[in-house]
Amino acid sequence: AAKANDLIANYVNVPTAEHLHIEKVKVFSGNNAYNDLLASVDLVDAVYIPLPTTLKKEWTIRALRSKKHVLVEKPVAPSAEDYREMIYEAKLAKRYLMDGTMFVHHPRTDRFL
Repeated sequence: AAKANDLIANYVNVPTAEHLHIEKVKVFSGNNAYNDLLASVDLVDAVYIPLPTTLKKEWTIRALRSKKHVLVEKPVAPSAEDYREMIYEAKLAKRYLMDGTMFVHHPRTDRFL
């Protein structure tokens, strides 16, 4: 493990806990993990939501109202109306709401369209 850490430190610019001045890492687990995560004020800036489509709207809105940026896995919502509500909540919260479809956001996509 030490050799791997040395390799990473020498060749990859990945910040460590010391560089980020992190004294303690919080692990969210158990039945209330997502609620605890959303309630955290200074520990979490953004969340990834890979839940089943029928749960995404509820948890996305909860995350946005908790002042978290949100990355939602595709499909984002079961309907366009649900997605519009999610976008509205993102605007109210002044937070980013992004879908997990990488190709839509890639510069090469413009060449295909």
